[in-house]
Amino acid sequence: LDPVFSRDGKKLFIVGQQLRGELVRFDSKAGLWVPFLSGVSAEFVDISLDGQWVAYTTFPERALWRSRLDGTDRLQLTTSPMEALMPAWSPDGKRLAFQVMMAGRSSAIYLVSANGGTPEALWNEEYNQTRPDWSRDGSSVLFSYFPGPETANGIAVVNLAARKLTRLPGSEGLVIGKWSPDGRYIAARTTDHHSIMLFDPGIRRWSQLVTRELNWFNWSRDGRYVYFEQHAPFDAVLRVRVDDHRVEE
Repeated sequence: LDPVFSRDGKKLFIVGQQLRGELVRFDSKAGLWVPFLSGVSAEFVDISLDGQWVAYTTFPERALWRSRLDGTDRLQLTTSPMEALMPAWSPDGKRLAFQVMMAGRSSAIYLVSANGGTPEALWNEEYNQTRPDWSRDGSSVLFSYFPGPETANGIAVVNLAARKLTRLPGSEGLVIGKWSPDGRYIAARTTDHHSIMLFDPGIRRWSQLVTRELNWFNWSRDGRYVYFEQHAPFDAVLRVRVDDHRVEE
C-alpha cells in the first residue's frame, strides 16, 4: 500500500498486512464475549454432537483442523491448494463434511475421516456447492448452491449408501439447508436474505419461520430455537422459537 521511495532512491517503503481473526464464544452468565481455543485465528466452527470435539478452518489459510474442545489432540485434515470452509460433523463424530474451493474448479462438498486421510468428493457436478449438513441418522448429506443461477437447483440430498442425489421439492432459490436435531424439519434461507423457511419432510411442504433482514443461522441443540444474525434495523444475534415463531434478542 502507498509505496514511497527513500530520499536517496535506494529503498522502497511499503505497508504490508496479514489479516487475522480470533475465535470467541459468548459467556451467557457473564454476558461477555471471551476467547475460544485460546483465540486461534479461525472461522466456520462446528462442535460434534457429543460435545467433545470441535472442527474449524484457520484464517486466512483455510486449512481444516479438528481438536478436543479444550484445544488438545489437534489434527490438520486438509492442506493447500485445498481451501476448506463450513465443516459439519457426522452424528457419530467419525467424519466431517466440508466445502472445498480450489482455483479453476467449482466449489464442491468433500468428506474426510476425523482421524485424517484423503478427502473424497461427495457428488461431482459443475455447479458451485456450499454449506453441507448431515441427516440425524448419518445416512445422508445435504447441500445448497452459491447464490446465483445455481440456486435454481434447490437443496440437494445425497444418500451415501445408495450414492443417489435427490432435491427437496419447492427448494428452488433456497440456501443453507440445516436439519433440526430431531430430524423433524429442515431450515433454509431465501437468497434475498429476508426469510428463514422450514421444510416438513412428512408433508413435503415449506412454511415461513421468520422474516427480516438476516444472514447466517443455526439450530439450538434442543431444536426449540433457530438462532440467526440480523442486519437491519440493527446488527444483533436473535433467536426464533419454532412452536410459536416468537423472536428474542
